[in-house]
Amino acid sequence: MDAPKILVLGTVTATAPLYRRLQKLHAKQKFDAAFCVGTFPVEEAVATPAPLPVYYLLPANDPMPDASSIAANVTVLHGHGQVDVGPLRVGYLAGVFHGEPPGYTPGDVAALEALGACDLLLTQDWPRGFHTLLPDDRIPGSLRHKTDATGSYLVAQLAMRLRPRYHFAGVPSAHCELPPYRNDQDSSSFTRYIALAEQGSDQKSLYACVIGPAPSAPPADVTPCPYTATRTEPSSRPAKRPKTTTSMAKLAPVEVAQTRWAMGPQSGQPPPPGYVCRLCSVAGHYIEDCPQASTPPDGYVCNRCHQPGHFISACSMKRASREPQECWFCLASPSVEAHLIVNIGPAMYVALARGPLNDSHALIIPISHVRSSREMSPDERSDLDKYKEALKTMFNGNCVIYERFIATRAATHMQVQVVPVDAAFDSRAFRDLCARESGVDFEVVDDKFTVDRIASDSQFIFVEAPGERMLFHMEPGDRRRVPLQVVRQALAVMAGEPAKADWNMCRLSVDEETAQRDRFKSQFAPFDPFPE
Repeated sequence: MDAPKILVLGTVTATAPLYRRLQKLHAKQKFDAAFCVGTFPVEEAVATPAPLPVYYLLPANDPMPDASSIAANVTVLHGHGQVDVGPLRVGYLAGVFHGEPPGYTPGDVAALEALGACDLLLTQDWPRGFHTLLPDDRIPGSLRHKTDATGSYLVAQLAMRLRPRYHFAGVPSAHCELPPYRNDQDSSSFTRYIALAEQGSDQKSLYACVIGPAPSAPPADVTPCPYTATRTEPSSRPAKRPKTTTSMAKLAPVEVAQTRWAMGPQSGQPPPPGYVCRLCSVAGHYIEDCPQASTPPDGYVCNRCHQPGHFISACSMKRASREPQECWFCLASPSVEAHLIVNIGPAMYVALARGPLNDSHALIIPISHVRSSREMSPDERSDLDKYKEALKTMFNGNCVIYERFIATRAATHMQVQVVPVDAAFDSRAFRDLCARESGVDFEVVDDKFTVDRIASDSQFIFVEAPGERMLFHMEPGDRRRVPLQVVRQALAVMAGEPAKADWNMCRLSVDEETAQRDRFKSQFAPFDPFPE
């Protein structure tokens, strides 16, 4: 069989001139198919017979045309999926994540990843970080000063997972070609990324290629993967704080299901060949799955309660509170980040988060050293409710509020996190993402639920999202490992910026934090429940 010949198009504005051009090209070269990775006039395109098989991408939230109205040689690829075109396996993801509403969800991306590798990857969205290894003169002029806001981290992640030979994108409409890049350092697998401009523009809007057998070695100009590399080229773009370098090097922390500290889907799985449990010196299980892990040896006495029969990690006695002078959140502590404080009430205060998910990521914190909302006084509970209502009003209800009480080695000072989200935030998609990626299954609870209803020694994560309140909790003695940043990870992925799951990727200088605090303080003033 001859190697497939294909055409790829950017945004289509009119089908008549396009089909005339395709007819001429097809008469000379006999192409097998054409794919449109930009937007297109749906009614016109599907009603006009094409001179060769043409495939259009249509976002899942756009209605699918009636099958009877679709003309000959026209196929609409709706939402996401894979399709075989001759010998080629083609993966596609329609829509733009940062659109209104989003054209696809993290769940759509995960579903496409689950279908496995493909030869061609077609996305309308660009991958965030495409520019990392490009000199400025290779970046489209229309995008040169906004590369850090172009595209989606989800698409970058998708390309890394599917490892296509070619990846084409069409929104925004601009032409850009990356040198072929390796999918990993130890593999001959490489990908070519091409973005195409709008039909009729002075930039390249059509790409033709012959897809022969995969070469045994990458070409001489192959580069590292741009989504895992750090940009080192000098840039004329305005300087920003170091963390905004668009790098996917820190993406790994959000891929929870790939790590040993994930719970749920990884529980009880066998370790790799050669792994030997350090506890019993027997192969076949990890140390946390060892039969001896839960039973202390004869003579062992817990150092916390001074009783035999359990390890200190399973002790039900409360951990001693950290002294205020050592706590980052006690106002009397020299360690407190005073420049982040926005508002101080009678019993609680509001501060901006360090390493925030966005510019308005706030914390509500008790002035006293309290471990969780179950230990609050009536005055603290009253202040907390007032601050939550004030911030909800400020954000028009579009925020996720959550408290996490999970045992760690350090003592805990209660924090309630408030993160503004998009108006199209999908609470069910959030729950599904937490369950799939982290093994944390939230249960939906009623509007009157409070964490006082669960056992006093239970660990929990309580989330108030738009339209839903949800709870995850573990009874005393439950030794599952819970990813501490499960909520942050899910919010980062749903915002299309999974690298922000690591707060260190979002750190600002003190001057930047102070300026951000001043802006937030001014915005919050009209909603202050404790005006002077």
